Amino acid sequence: MSKLWSIVLEASIHASIVGIVILLVKCILRDKISGKWSYLLWMLLVIKLIIPFGPQSSLSVFNKLPINISQINSYDESLDISKNEYTEGYDIDDMTYSSNTENNVIINEESTFTTKKEFRNSKSVVFDILPLIWLGGFITSLFVAVFMNFVLNYNLKKDNKNIDERLELLLIKCKNNMGIRTNIDISINEDIRTPGLCKIIKPKIIFPYSMIDLNDDEVEHILLHELSHYKRCDILVNYLLILLQCVHWFNPLIWYLFKKIREDMELATDEMVVKVLDESEHKNYAMTIITLIERVNIIPKNIGILGMADNKKILKKRINMIKKAKIFKNRKVLISVMGVSCMLVLGTILLTSKSDSKDDIVKGNLEGLLEYKNAYVGNASNINNLLQNLTFGWEKESIELKTDKEPYGIRVYYKLKDINKSELEYKLFVNSTIIFSLIDNLENIEYYILDKSSHKESELKYELNFNKNDVENALGIDSINKFNKSEESFNLLIEKLSIYRQVGTTLDEAISNTIKKFMYDNDFGGELDSEGYKILGSKENKNIIETYVVFNYGSFEFENDVFSILTRAYCETVAIKFKIGEDNKYYLIDYKIPLDGSYYLSSRQEIFPVYLWYKVINTEKYFNELSKQQENQAKEYLKSINREADINVDENRIDGKYSKEYPSINVEAQDKIYMVEELYTYPSWIGTREAVIDGKRYKYEMTTKKDTDGYHVMIYKKYDEYKNLIEEHNYKIYDNDIKEIKHIIK
Repeated sequence: MSKLWSIVLEASIHASIVGIVILLVKCILRDKISGKWSYLLWMLLVIKLIIPFGPQSSLSVFNKLPINISQINSYDESLDISKNEYTEGYDIDDMTYSSNTENNVIINEESTFTTKKEFRNSKSVVFDILPLIWLGGFITSLFVAVFMNFVLNYNLKKDNKNIDERLELLLIKCKNNMGIRTNIDISINEDIRTPGLCKIIKPKIIFPYSMIDLNDDEVEHILLHELSHYKRCDILVNYLLILLQCVHWFNPLIWYLFKKIREDMELATDEMVVKVLDESEHKNYAMTIITLIERVNIIPKNIGILGMADNKKILKKRINMIKKAKIFKNRKVLISVMGVSCMLVLGTILLTSKSDSKDDIVKGNLEGLLEYKNAYVGNASNINNLLQNLTFGWEKESIELKTDKEPYGIRVYYKLKDINKSELEYKLFVNSTIIFSLIDNLENIEYYILDKSSHKESELKYELNFNKNDVENALGIDSINKFNKSEESFNLLIEKLSIYRQVGTTLDEAISNTIKKFMYDNDFGGELDSEGYKILGSKENKNIIETYVVFNYGSFEFENDVFSILTRAYCETVAIKFKIGEDNKYYLIDYKIPLDGSYYLSSRQEIFPVYLWYKVINTEKYFNELSKQQENQAKEYLKSINREADINVDENRIDGKYSKEYPSINVEAQDKIYMVEELYTYPSWIGTREAVIDGKRYKYEMTTKKDTDGYHVMIYKKYDEYKNLIEEHNYKIYDNDIKEIKHIIK
C-alpha cells in the first residue's frame, strides 16, 4: 500500500508540474492556437497521470525539478535468495591468508546480547497512515462517482417522454452532416436541465423536456454539439478524468487543471461544430449557446453527462472562438504546424524523466560499482577507481598490477591507523569479493597494511592474501563473475555479502555501528567514535528494513585537557538497508548518502521518499538533539576510564576555555611546519592533545618561546601515560623558514 501511495503521490506531483507548464504555454500563445490544439495539449497531462515516468532525457523539465519515481519507494521487494544459497555463519575454514600473525582467519563476530527486533519510530506513525487516508478518500470518491452514475441511469429509465418525429428527423440530419453511422438514441427527460451526451456503450443524447419548444435551428445546433462530443470521444475522456480525479482527490491543483481541460473540451467541440455549419450560421450557433445558458438557471451536477451549457463562466471565450473560426480556417496549416510543434516540444520535456547522469546519481556503499566491470586486470585506472569506491578507499596509498604471467593479481597498499584485526579482515573480504566479481581474469589480491606512508617492510603492519577460488568456496558459488552480468545479479551478490557484515543485534545497534564502522571507516582515529542519530522514517518488507536517518558523527579526544569532538559530519542524512537474518541479527546490505552539490538537494530527493523531503533539507533543527546524544556517550566513556573532564561537542566553539592560541609566525613558515611528517600527531595550537595507541595513552604538547637571538622556537614534546618524556623536537622560525635545532627520541 505504501508503494502504491508513493507512486500516486509522485504521479500527482509530476502532473501538477506538467499542468503548470501547459498553463504557462497557453498563456503565452493566447489566441494564436485553436480550441482543438489547446485541448490536445491537455492530453499530455492525462498521459503523465497515467504514466508518471518516461524515457530518460537530458531535456526533461524534471532535470531541474529532480523527482524520480524509482527512488520514491525504499525498494520494490526483498531479494529472493533461498537459505541454501549462502553459507550459514561467518566461518570460512577453507580460506587461507598469508599473515605475519596467523594463517587461518575466521570471520566471526559472535554477540552475547539477547536479540530483540526493534522497529517503528513513533514520529513516523503519521506518515504510515497516509496511504490508508488516501485509500479511504479514493474509495469514498469512487463510491460517490458510481452512485451518481447509478442515479443518472435510474433517472433515464423513468418518466421519459415520447420522442416526437421532429427530434428524430433532426438527429438523422445532424448525424449525416457529421458522418456518423453509429446508432445514437435521443431521450427526453424531465429531470435533466441541460442537453447532454452520456454513456460510452449505447450512447444517448438527453434532451430536457423544458427545451422541446426550441426552434429547429436551435435543436440542430444542440444535436451537432453533442454529436461532436461523441465523434471526438469526449465521453470516454470525461470518464477517465472522473477516475483520475478519484485517485488524486487530495490534490486541489489537479481538480483545477481538470476544470480547465473540460473548458477547452467545450471550445474544441464548438470549433468542430462551426466547421460543419455555413459561415452564415456561426452567429446563430453562438446565440443558441447564449439561449441555453440563459434558460439553465441551476448548473447540473451530473458527472456522467457532457452538457452544452454546463459552464457559464467561459461563455465569452466560446463566443470569441466562434468569431475567429474563419481566421483559424484560413490559417489551418500554420496553426497545425504550431500545434504539432508545441506537442512535440512539450512532450519531449514533460513526458520524459530525469536523466540518470553520473553527476547527479546517488551512490551507496556498494551500489553503482557495476560500472567498473572489466574483463582485464591490466586496466590500472579502472582498478584504482574501483578501490577508491570501496571500504578504505581514502586510505589507499598505491596499487601494483601483476600481469606478466598467470595467475594475474593485484597488490594494494593501505595506510591505516588503529583498527581491529578481525574487522579489517572481513571488510577486506567484502572488498575482495566485489573486485573478483567485476574483474574477470583476476585470481589473487594482496593487501599490505602500513603503519606509515611507505612500502618498506619495516613499516608493514599486516599482510593479507585473498584468492578467487577460496572466496567462491566461502560464498558457496561456482563462479563469482556470473554476478556482473546485470544490476539484478550484482544486487544478489550484494545481499549475499550482507551475511559478512553483521552490524547489530538490535536496530539501534545496527544503525550506530553502520555510521561508525562502515560510513567513516578509519577516517578519524580519535579516542572515542561517537554518533547521534534520529530515525526520520522506516520501511519494512519481509526481512528487509530501510531506515532514513539524520545523524552527527565525530571522534572525541583530549585537547588542552578538554574532551573535545573532532566533528566529521553533522546533521547529515543517510538511507540504510538492513537484512534481518534467521538469527534475528541485523546485516548491512547497503547505505546511500548524498554526494552532489547545491546543499545535497538533488541527491537527497533521489534517496528519500517524498514525505521526508522537508525534513531532510531542514536537518539543522536536529543538531542540539544529536549533539546531546554524543555528549552522553562522551560522559559514559569518561566514567569508564575514571576521568573527569569538560566536554566540548561543538568543534567551532572558541569562547573561554575552549579557545586555542596559535603561534605568531608567518604563513610560509607555518606551512613548512605543517609539512614535517614527524609533527603530524602534535597539536597545531599552543597546548596539548592526547592519543591512545595500542592501548597506551600519550600526550603531545606544543609550546613556544623566544630564543636569545629573538627568533621564535616551537617546542614539541611527547609524554607517556606516566609523564615520562619520550620525544622532543625544537624548531626555530627564521622569518619564512624553519630549522630543527633539537631532536630527542628515547
